[in-house]
Amino acid sequence: MNDDMLNPNDLSTALSAVALRLRALIVDEITEHPDLYANVLNDQNIPPDPSIAAMQELVLNIEQGKNVQESFAKISRLTHNQDSRAEIFNSLSLTHDYGRYASFLQARRRVELVLLAIAAQGKLTPGDALALLSYLNESIGTIEHKLVANSASSKDISSLLGKIDYLVSAQQQEMQKKMANTTPQNREILRRVAHKLLKSVPKPANS
Repeated sequence: MNDDMLNPNDLSTALSAVALRLRALIVDEITEHPDLYANVLNDQNIPPDPSIAAMQELVLNIEQGKNVQESFAKISRLTHNQDSRAEIFNSLSLTHDYGRYASFLQARRRVELVLLAIAAQGKLTPGDALALLSYLNESIGTIEHKLVANSASSKDISSLLGKIDYLVSAQQQEMQKKMANTTPQNREILRRVAHKLLKSVPKPANS
């Protein structure tokens, strides 16, 4: 291990020291300028949290021996259908992360292009050149591994794009609704037409 690197225990101790120092600086700042932070420290300016309020009400009812059933309506409204809400928020968070991923790749590309341009001009120090060489070797190995993995399980990109296309999905849902409302005879005709269309579509070369 590099002598300059901290072991996990030393790193934890250092981070704790930094956190304590930061807390001390914040306290000193508030102490020196109380007028600037008076509104921030005033609990009346903090908007109420319905979930915390429901917890406090429930605890108070239990402590005072009151009927906790009175809190159930409020709690039920706040906790209704948590699984579906979690799924929706997870999906939105994942979409957000996809955007971050694309932005991070773009930022990395810019940094790599700058480093490669500097390397091509021979302006790197020996240490920087070795660090860049190590990074490039590791990146090349990662890319080669991905290429091998993707070639082993390649999929038709057009079909994948079709699956995530919202407009296509909406059209398919609308077609399914129409199919559900049509007669059995018409459904069979549509099924045969769709089957013929699928047979006419050329299959991917690797299938």
